[in-house]
Amino acid sequence: MNFERVKSNANQAIVDFLKIELSLALTFADLAFTTSDPGTRDRNTANAKKAYETVSAKLPKIELSAAEAAQVQKGLERLKSALRSLGENL
Repeated sequence: MNFERVKSNANQAIVDFLKIELSLALTFADLAFTTSDPGTRDRNTANAKKAYETVSAKLPKIELSAAEAAQVQKGLERLKSALRSLGENL
């Protein structure tokens, strides 16, 4: 296996991780919106915010196809909007 193939496989693994992280973050945000328990809301909001920060930090360091970039950017925008609605300053 050559270096370029290993690099490509590693990059794809990171892309997949970021997509999963975004999906989980949106789930946490949804849970924060639907709970009546303040502690649960705060915990889920914090988890969603941490995932937002992780994806935002990793994004400039990886190579994305145009379709992947659009998908991740759309997810980040949805998550950012949700976090702002939950009272987070981003």
